[in-house]
Amino acid sequence: MTLIERASRFNLIGDLPEGHDATSVFACCIELIERVPAGARRTLTWDQGTETACHDDLAAAVGIDVFFAEPVRHEALCIRAVVKGHRLWAVAAVPSS
Repeated sequence: MTLIERASRFNLIGDLPEGHDATSVFACCIELIERVPAGARRTLTWDQGTETACHDDLAAAVGIDVFFAEPVRHEALCIRAVVKGHRLWAVAAVPSS
């Protein structure tokens, strides 16, 4: 799972070894979002998959507002942001020899 802060492109990457169900995504999101200082947490914009079913619980647990992206218009933008984010992460993750 990847969470990307839009302005800075800061990436949080979490593992979902138990699958992409709502409970697993909820637990991973809490773990990732709690790494961000409370004052920097504002909102989360999600796509509209079934894995987001616990969005109310997530918002209450970490004190943010959760919104849903418009599926058709923003899909290309979201994919581009994730691809750019992964590229940035891959560059940052290359160990120095």
